[in-house]
Amino acid sequence: GFMDRYGTPSKMMSESFLYKLHSNGYKEGVVADPNRFREVYRTKYGKVRIYKILGVSKESKEWVANKKNKICDVEGGWYC
Repeated sequence: GFMDRYGTPSKMMSESFLYKLHSNGYKEGVVADPNRFREVYRTKYGKVRIYKILGVSKESKEWVANKKNKICDVEGGWYC
């Protein structure tokens, strides 16, 4: 598994991007990089957390804006 019965994560899990965002501020010593991520929303009990990605390059923003890079399940579909 990824955690033992005491909730201690495996080495691989504790180094993962997802674990760091999930446990940021909840588990001692777990910190999401403040130069790359800023928490912008948290529900009352912390079950949903939304982060803003900081320092996105102009090149990345242009790539995302280009419709040629969207691969959807069907033409005009919502699932891309």
